Amino acid sequence: EKQKQLQGEADKKAAPGSKAPAVPLPNIDRAAIPVQPSEGKARNVYQMLIGSYPDILMAVEARFELAEMMADRNELDPAIKLLQEALDKEPADNKSPSPELMDKMRIRLGSCFVSKKMPKEALDKFAVVADNPKSPLVAQGLYRAGECHLDLGDNDKAIARFMVFRDKPEFHNVPGVSDRAVLRLGHAY
Repeated sequence: EKQKQLQGEADKKAAPGSKAPAVPLPNIDRAAIPVQPSEGKARNVYQMLIGSYPDILMAVEARFELAEMMADRNELDPAIKLLQEALDKEPADNKSPSPELMDKMRIRLGSCFVSKKMPKEALDKFAVVADNPKSPLVAQGLYRAGECHLDLGDNDKAIARFMVFRDKPEFHNVPGVSDRAVLRLGHAY
């Protein structure tokens, strides 16, 4: 519908008797689209699982996946609540979430805090990931922690976080992160 609207506007601006070139599909924020029936069903299943078996590993994973869906729709407060529960709950079935899942939850929780303009709280989550060199998400943690330092006005700490992307070869080619981090290093200087 949005593409048709944009195409109509472009056609009106075109020379009389001609049509404008085809307008590409616009990027639409997921929050602007109503919850679809299949997404509603998935949410209900996640909530039933969490409600019925709150203390098992699968419920931790369900909290994370449901929080991801909510965060994508800018439903930040319920997403934050689910992520904090997932990080705080110790599964009763003696199975612990993988360290990678824990770091994914911290990154997403930090991102929710950033969206709510809470850089100090976000930094707390990103720093845990950034300070763990064994984490597969360490580059994300470093970059996002550096961004939080910039938001807090602490350029020296931001520089320290971003410098690894300039100085350490293993951080030179992290897709979607390295180039941004080096650019932000320049901003911090």
